[in-house]
Amino acid sequence: MRFKKVVPLLAAIILLAGCGKNKITCSDETAQSVIHSLLTEETEKVTASHKKDDGTPVFDTAKIRATLQQIKITVGNIRTSKQDPNSTKVFCEGTLKLTVPTDLLNEADKGRELLRHEKISDYAKRVGFEKTADIFSKGIIYNAQPTDDGKKVFVEIENAKLPVSMLDEIVSSAMARPLVEERKVQQEQMEAKRQAEQVAENERIKAESAKQQQEQRQANLGQAKANNELINQQINEIWGSLPDFTRKTLLAQQRAWIKKKEVDCKVEAAGKTTDPTDKETHRLNCDSLVTKQRAQYLQQYLQR
Repeated sequence: MRFKKVVPLLAAIILLAGCGKNKITCSDETAQSVIHSLLTEETEKVTASHKKDDGTPVFDTAKIRATLQQIKITVGNIRTSKQDPNSTKVFCEGTLKLTVPTDLLNEADKGRELLRHEKISDYAKRVGFEKTADIFSKGIIYNAQPTDDGKKVFVEIENAKLPVSMLDEIVSSAMARPLVEERKVQQEQMEAKRQAEQVAENERIKAESAKQQQEQRQANLGQAKANNELINQQINEIWGSLPDFTRKTLLAQQRAWIKKKEVDCKVEAAGKTTDPTDKETHRLNCDSLVTKQRAQYLQQYLQR
C-alpha cells in the first residue's frame, strides 16, 4: 500500500533551486516533513473512518488531530539506497520512530483493556515495531523527487499501512477509553432498568397470582360453607324426625360425636395448610363428610 502527497518546498530549498540545484537528498527536512504529513493525515482518515452502529463517526476529527499531535514522528538512520544519475529521484531507507508520551500510551492501554485487546507494546511487536522506552521504531522505505520547476517535492512511502495502523491503534485506543467507559455505564444503567422492570413485572405477576389464589380460596370456602350448611340442614331434619325416645337415647352419644367431630376436623385442617382461608375450607369439608356419615347412621333409626 502506498500513500502519495505533494507539498511545497521550504524557503531554503527554493533558494537552492533558484541556484540551479533542483535535486533532493534522503535526509532533506522537506522530505521528512512530507513523511510526517503523509502518516498523520492518512492516520486521521483511518481513525475518522471508524463508525458507530448508526453510521456516525466514533471520534471527533479535532480530537483525532489533537491526539496525533502528541506523537512525535521522525525518521533516523537515513541512508540512500539508490540514486539514478539521470534522474532527480532518490530511493531511501531509514528507521521510522514514533515517540509516544507515557500518559498517552497508558491511556491507550486502558482503552484496549476495556475493549479486551492486547497492549500497544504487544501489538507493536506483532506488526514488527521495536520498543525502546517510549519510542516505537520500524524500518521505512521511501523515495523523494522534486518537481521539474524545483518548487515542490514528491514523496512515496512503501508499505505505509503498518505505521498508519500503528498510529491508529494508539490514537483510537486512547480516545476510546472514555467512550467505552461511558457506554459501559449506559449499559449498566440499561441493565439496572431492565432488572428493575423485571422485578416490577415479577411482583405484578406475583400479586396477580396471589389475588387469583385468594379468589380461588374464597370460592372454595364459599362452596364448602354451602355444602356444610346443606348437610347440617339434612342431619338436623333427620334428628328432628327421630322419635323422642330415640333422641333421648342417642343424645349423649350425639353430643360426644359433635365434640369429637369439631376436634378431629380442626386437627385435620391444621395438618393440611397454614393459610387461614384454606384451613377453614378443609375444616368445613371434613365437617361435611363426617356429618354426612353421621346422617346416614341416624337414617337407620327412621326406618325402624
